[in-house]
Amino acid sequence: MADGLGSRLGPIYSEALKNGRLPKTSALFSRVTKNLDKGDAAKDRFGCLRPYVRLGFVGDGGQVYESQNGSYGGLATSGSYPSGHTYGGYEAGTILATLLPEPAPSILARASEYGDNRVVLGFHYPLDVMGGRISAQATVAHRWADAEFAELLKQAHTEIESVLLARCEKEGYGSTLTACEGDSYAGLSRAQSVDLYTRRLTYGFSQTGRAGQALRAPSDAAALLTTAFPDLTAEQRTQVLEQTATDSGHPLDPTAAGEASWQRINLAAALSATVVVGADGSVTVTNFADATKASVAEASAITVGGVAIDGFDPSVSTYVVDWPKNKRIPAVSAVPAQPGARVKVTDGSSVLSPNGSRLTTRTIKGTSANGSFTRTYAIGFRPTSRDHQPFATGGHGLRSPASQWEGPLVKQFRRPSG
Repeated sequence: MADGLGSRLGPIYSEALKNGRLPKTSALFSRVTKNLDKGDAAKDRFGCLRPYVRLGFVGDGGQVYESQNGSYGGLATSGSYPSGHTYGGYEAGTILATLLPEPAPSILARASEYGDNRVVLGFHYPLDVMGGRISAQATVAHRWADAEFAELLKQAHTEIESVLLARCEKEGYGSTLTACEGDSYAGLSRAQSVDLYTRRLTYGFSQTGRAGQALRAPSDAAALLTTAFPDLTAEQRTQVLEQTATDSGHPLDPTAAGEASWQRINLAAALSATVVVGADGSVTVTNFADATKASVAEASAITVGGVAIDGFDPSVSTYVVDWPKNKRIPAVSAVPAQPGARVKVTDGSSVLSPNGSRLTTRTIKGTSANGSFTRTYAIGFRPTSRDHQPFATGGHGLRSPASQWEGPLVKQFRRPSG
């Protein structure tokens, strides 16, 4: 994992570790997973076959080239999910990244490479690697949230930074870890390291669950940001995790079940976030877009003639408004629920235009800021002889007969008075 620190800083770290100049750091590494199961119980529980077992070796007419050291045969009966080697790589990488938050993106990009190699070699599927990462980071966070380990973490953090910086200055490499790095890991810039790490959080899997759902951060997760943001509270660190998290709905994300999600924690982004603390104590991340909010296409309000529909519910897609038959149909618009989302209004509606309908209809299409998701609302104006009647109030509105109106739920409203 030392190569994740760069061509100059990596060897300095390795030498200090080897020569015993980092006793607290060494103690920390040795204690984090002591007496803990590293995935064997889960492997036995799920019993997934490894890729090379399913695909077979080339010599037997399969698709995987076998190594000459017999490593494949030794793991053939061990379950594929989760990846134990990935657990070890991400455990070490997460510890080092939290000890040294300044070069954390590069360290974590290297940890992700460790896991990705398991896929390349045919030992594991991407989901196995994702599971190994989740387990490892949950383990480290649980330790950091423990008072005994938290004290050791702070001591090791101070020790490793002091030792490395002293050597860097002595060698004339500069007075910061960034300046001392030398050639970066794999030639990646800081932004490229974050991007590589982020892509391997989901491995490009399609979202099978609902996007745009707020993250419920695991209770221990904020402890991973202790060294990066020592002046923030646990609640404020959680806000950093929420704003840098991946979107909801990917495999292994339990957000839809109302559970906390380690799958969505993007530690590389969180550790390198630039934050602004408001007067009310709220934290805003300024250098990363909020991936969750960028997937929200819903509206926060629909307006008819400049007046917001009373009782609007973003989950209800169809509305019917009573409108005086001699009055001109008013302008319809919507307010996006999140910045950057777009709204387009067109005439007509495939939902509220059954045969024989006397409705004049409009369709509102909301598009999320990332352009990946849409939400459609249908508005129908029903001509009426009544005038000067207020919008209907109440949270549930009215259901229209299915024989007359189409759509899962229709709300009816009156024209506003005046």
